[in-house]
Parts: sequence; C-alpha cells; structure tokens
Amino acid sequence: MLPPRHLLAIPALLFFISITSLALALPRNLLLSENPDLTFLLVDKKDCQISVYRGYPKWEMIAAYPCTTGKVPGDKFKEGDLKTPTGIYWFTDVWSEKDLIGMYGPREAKPYGAGAFPLNYPNLMDRLFHNKTGYGIWLHGTEGDQPIPTEGCVSVSNENFLEIAQYIQLPNTLILIDESVEKLEEHQHLAEIERLRNFVVTWIDAWENPNVEDYINYYSSKFTNENFDKKRWLHYKKRINLRNKSREIQASNLTFLYSKDTYFVHFLQKYSSSDFSDLGWKTLYLEFQEDVQDFRIISENWEPYENLATIPKTADTSKSETDEI
Repeated sequence: MLPPRHLLAIPALLFFISITSLALALPRNLLLSENPDLTFLLVDKKDCQISVYRGYPKWEMIAAYPCTTGKVPGDKFKEGDLKTPTGIYWFTDVWSEKDLIGMYGPREAKPYGAGAFPLNYPNLMDRLFHNKTGYGIWLHGTEGDQPIPTEGCVSVSNENFLEIAQYIQLPNTLILIDESVEKLEEHQHLAEIERLRNFVVTWIDAWENPNVEDYINYYSSKFTNENFDKKRWLHYKKRINLRNKSREIQASNLTFLYSKDTYFVHFLQKYSSSDFSDLGWKTLYLEFQEDVQDFRIISENWEPYENLATIPKTADTSKSETDEI
C-alpha cells in the first residue's frame, strides 16, 4: 500500500498529465494537410481568437490574435441576422484600405479599417443543404484601436490585420470558423486521419472498377451537387463507364478538415481514361453514417487546375466525356 504522502501526490500528477495531454491536443477542424502551399486561419467564436496554422510537414500554430464576430451568437442562416457563419471558406479577394475607400467612400469604408478579405459565403454546403442567404462576409480591420462586434464578419485590430495579411495568399488560404474549437488527443487525431485516408483509397478503387454499383455505394442517399442528385449521378456514371472503358485516378496533396459534422476532403486529382484526361482540384464532403459505421459522400466538386480547360487525349472532343461536372 502506498504511503499517504504518495496518495496526496496522485491528484497533482493526474492534473499534470491532463494539462500535458491538452497541450499536445490538436483542433479537430485541422486533421491533415499534405499541401505545402496551404495556410489555415481558425476562428474560435467562443474564445474570440483567430489562429494561423500551417499543416505541412506537421501542424504548427504560427500566430494567434484576438478577434470579434457577429453581434448575435450562433451560425448565420439568413441575411441580416447579425451572425457570423460557421464553416469552411476560401478567401476570394483582397482589398486594402485605399481599395475600400475607392469602392464605398471614406465614411462607409471607415468601419473596416486597414482592409478586408471577402469569404466565399455562402459556400456549396450553405447553398445545397442549409439554404443560407446573405453576402458580404469578410475578415477585416476596425475603425478604432480594438474591434467591436460585427454584423456577421470577423474583425481584428488594424495592427493585427496587417500581420495576418502577410499569411494570406490567394487562392491558397482557407478560414475555418467554429462556435467552439474541439480538441483531439494525438491518437484520436491520427485515427480519424487513417479512417479518412482509407475511405479515399477504397473510393478511388471502386471508381476505377467497371462495377458502378460498388462505386455508388460510397455515396449517401442524400447526395447532391449543383447538377445531380444520387439517382441522376448513378445514371450519369453508367453512361461514362460505357464510353470510357478504363480509368486511372491519382490523388495527391491531400487535405482533411472538419466542420459541423462534415468532413472536407480536398486533393489534386489526375484522371485518365481510355479517351480522356484532366487535372483538377477535387473536394469531397463526407458524413459519418452510424448505420454503416463509415463515411458517405454527400456532395463533391471539381475545379480545373489553375482554371485550365480539361485536355482531351483525342482530337475529336465530341466523342470524349469527362467524369467531372
């Protein structure tokens, strides 16, 4: 039996271990980034903090600043609700103080201080699944020395805005906004990454396989994108498979992010088939489904690499059909 002095030491030891584990924990929002070009801003509404992260070759928080968000707490759903949206967004432009004055005039531009970075709100998930409305959500500076609650934007002091601006490189910076950032211990973090990686590998295998039914099993019953629901997606893929007898898909620069029960999987996709090839950025949106104990795709999107057109292998493009819409 341990002597009393050792028993008294146990609570302190457990407290030290818990604090150490917390220090080693990583935000669940930021799971994996194998793309060395990407930078991530993470906004914690509850703690009123915006942090700058790089994920390659390992996650590193390189700066953190106080911030303010909407006057009304909670996720944004409609125009004028004074809430800041939660989700994953890309920056679409950069405006200096001079740009804002030129667009809005000195008086209207004054509340935004040293400049602004507009977000792509509402994003694909906002439009397809949440019917969100509104526009003009920015990361911006402030009129005075310290930011005040906004009408739905994220605001920092002008000094901090200018520092943050050095880390933002369009189009390679994402901003993740969460109500309260959840932390995962290292083993939980790694386990989630491994499950996502396995899903992507087996999904690609099924896509390369001629059996479309195996491939379509990776998609949720509520799958939709801006062109298809699941039924029409299946018919479309069957038609593609009749024309393109073989396919090879390569994925690189994987990025795994998490927000609001949805996993954001982004990678550079090289696609080759019997008569067509292209290169572009693929984004999968996944949900974990309890009934199958695995992920399922609820939506996906593809953009040409550097906005270049797809490149057919044959001169007769009328006979070529891509897997991407």
